[in-house]
Amino acid sequence: MKSTFRILLICLPILGLNSSCSKDDSDLFVVNDFAVTMDENPSQDQLIGTIPYQINRGSTTFFITSQNVSNAISIINSSYQYQASVYVHDPVLFDFETNPLIEASVRVNRVQSHLDLSEDVLDTKTIIITINLNDLPD
Repeated sequence: MKSTFRILLICLPILGLNSSCSKDDSDLFVVNDFAVTMDENPSQDQLIGTIPYQINRGSTTFFITSQNVSNAISIINSSYQYQASVYVHDPVLFDFETNPLIEASVRVNRVQSHLDLSEDVLDTKTIIITINLNDLPD
C-alpha cells in the first residue's frame, strides 16, 4: 500500500504537467502593429515608442524591410524586456510639410539560437509602424 501511494505521489505531478501543456501554449508568438502621433522636428535618436511582444520559446529579431521615408527610423530589440524600441534615425526627415506620415514595414522573426551561433527561424510575422506627425508653428 505504501509503495502504491509513493508511485501516485510521483506520477500525479508529472501527469498534471503533461496535461497542462498544449500545442498552442508552446508556440506563443504575439506582436502587433504600432501607431503613434508625435510632434515634428524631434531630436536625433529620440525614442518614439516601444513595441511589446509575447513569446514563450526562442527569441526575436526585428528587421525594417521598407520605409516610405528612407532612414527615418531605426529599431532595436530588447529580448529580455520583450519589447522593441523605435527611434528617430534622421530627425531632418520628421518635417510635417514634407512627410506628414512615416510608415515602415518590419519583419519579426521568432528564432531558436544554437551553441554554434546559428539560428533557425521558427515563425515570421510582418507588422506596420505608422507615425503621424503634428504640424507645429514655425
